[in-house]
Amino acid sequence: MNKILVIGKNGLLGAALTQKLQDVKMDVVSLSRTDYDLATDEPLKLPTCSLAYILALEPVRPEAPHASQLANVTGTLKTINYLVEKGAFVVFPSTNRVLDGGTPMTRTDTPVNPKSEYGRQKAFVESRLRDDNNIGILRLNKVLHYDLPMFQRWRSTIKRKEVRACKDLFCSPIPVHTAVAALLLIGLDRMPGISQLSGEKDISWFDMATIFMRLYNEPLDLLCEEACPDINLSAKHTTLDCSRLMAAGLSIPPVDNTVKTSILGEPSWIFKVENPECLWYGVPAMGVITWEGFPPEGYRAQVIQPKTVLLGKYPTQEAAKKAVEDRIEQMDTNLEARSKQQHPTATLRINEISARLQKTHRMTEAEIRRMATKIVKGKL
Repeated sequence: MNKILVIGKNGLLGAALTQKLQDVKMDVVSLSRTDYDLATDEPLKLPTCSLAYILALEPVRPEAPHASQLANVTGTLKTINYLVEKGAFVVFPSTNRVLDGGTPMTRTDTPVNPKSEYGRQKAFVESRLRDDNNIGILRLNKVLHYDLPMFQRWRSTIKRKEVRACKDLFCSPIPVHTAVAALLLIGLDRMPGISQLSGEKDISWFDMATIFMRLYNEPLDLLCEEACPDINLSAKHTTLDCSRLMAAGLSIPPVDNTVKTSILGEPSWIFKVENPECLWYGVPAMGVITWEGFPPEGYRAQVIQPKTVLLGKYPTQEAAKKAVEDRIEQMDTNLEARSKQQHPTATLRINEISARLQKTHRMTEAEIRRMATKIVKGKL
């Protein structure tokens, strides 16, 4: 019974965790709301598993703050209790908002004092779970990603020459991949009790917007301050004591790096332009396209090789992708030719590793060759 269950596969963390588990060939079953609704479905329909992640969440709406309790509290507790009774270890994600933000680097034994309905719901569930050795709780700070609604708003308003952000709203953000790593660590190592994850410092949304403007080469005088929409969210201290996860081996990137990489987005090499008949592809030297009008809103670039810039128009996505792949293959061929001239023994080693990889990996010949080259050069 080594099956892993993920409830909430269409959410940010649910999708990322499912993909990671599949990448490492784990036996995972992921359920969306249509498969299992925390608010209405009975847990009897859930598959037997050894590890479960409850990542589904009903948004808390200001006009009806208590409407989400059925899924986020009642249904969540019922589901977790059922899974534990069936022998599973359950991981439940919570939030730093169960705390009042009165002190930095808040410890796990600090009494909870939520200021928002979302925080109150999470705190109540925590109180029912924290003493069970078959349940791991992960308090998360803000998880940043490219498609974050605030980032999308900034990208749209920058065209109108005005970007607004709050100076009195803080977070200590983490990237998606670090949050997923923490979930895996708690689940696979069966770490009960409360663990916490945040960046090493607080940063205001105004300061994040400043980084955003610089990355997009926009003048800072377009940046305007706005008031925090909810005073209950304006805690000055949001950092958490992450020593438990760090002692277990988790590496947490600096906040400034998290902000920059989240604004730039995950690597992608195909870009759709205003004309739907054409596609652009681009590979900048440092991950930021600087020429005017590129990338189009909502798209981003991938570094293939330093100081390499590719730009072109193609009638289909397939044609654009093939052009990029041909260019990579050409660079690999040139690299291999130089390596053969300078290091003939390295070429023999690459051939040997390539032959071994072909037997164990389902990859194209070019992908296998690239991996073998990196292994020989000590980059993998």
